[in-house]
Amino acid sequence: MSESTVDALVHREYTAGFVTDIESETLPPGLDEDVVRFISARKSEPEWLTTWRLDAFRRWQAMTPPEWAHVQFPPIDFQAISYYSAPKSQAEGPRSLDEVDPELLRTYAKLGIPLHEQELLAGVVKQPPAPGASPDSAGDAASARDPAGAVAVTDAELTEAARVASRTEGIDVSPEGGAAFAAVRQLRENGTLSPKDRVVIFNTGAGWLYRG
Repeated sequence: MSESTVDALVHREYTAGFVTDIESETLPPGLDEDVVRFISARKSEPEWLTTWRLDAFRRWQAMTPPEWAHVQFPPIDFQAISYYSAPKSQAEGPRSLDEVDPELLRTYAKLGIPLHEQELLAGVVKQPPAPGASPDSAGDAASARDPAGAVAVTDAELTEAARVASRTEGIDVSPEGGAAFAAVRQLRENGTLSPKDRVVIFNTGAGWLYRG
């Protein structure tokens, strides 16, 4: 392959991507501790996790970019990047997918996202929240008990369960594993499981992979 052919391939316009033009809430470019706090608050993260992210950000600020052999690229301007953008949510949340921006639904379809996951992502809540669950969180669509017998938990519950599992069992569990731990705790507390019941929990990933 000639050098001109390689150069043409490298500099051609990317053809596999697409843009979804919908009303969004987007932070202006720039990165500082206020941005970290804003994103953490938007994700309804507990205070300890916000503190952890701020500590990681301060450590990152003290780092210097690596110098790779035979790789040349201009310095990255991290202050020229916007670090948060999400579809603007309705004040009370959509009651069905019919109320969701059609452009967003087309994007879900392009990505092959199943309908029930589209409802979760769009903030559609078809079931009443479980006892003690707050009704104003986008993640609380998963906090209602499935009438078929499945148990779901809130983001806060799975985060806390993952923290406890790490401290008591020495396992850096993934969010999926944290959800399983939280579900077992919920079933123990409501009496569905007795202390004598033996439960096998599958942890399907490492927690550090999700911390970025």
